[in-house]
Amino acid sequence: MTSEKYRRSNDALFSSIGNDIVALHVHNGHCYGMENVTAHVWNLLGEPADIPGICDRLLEIYEVEPATCRSEVERLIMQFRSEGLIEAVPA
Repeated sequence: MTSEKYRRSNDALFSSIGNDIVALHVHNGHCYGMENVTAHVWNLLGEPADIPGICDRLLEIYEVEPATCRSEVERLIMQFRSEGLIEAVPA
């Protein structure tokens, strides 16, 4: 993946419940629960963010190898995109 920036889609409504997130895609009706790292990434996507920037923030908080962090964040971004929860920011 490149350093493309992403942000939450306007088609995803969400609410915080404690440290967790519940999101609803308004068009497909799917509901998603997010906790821990996934919720943290979701919160970071409130503003346009790229994968290296997200990883930098996560590495400040969690003890994880940088390569593992990047791989897992890339996987999560791909999953969020395939579900229509986030979108690439136009250049």
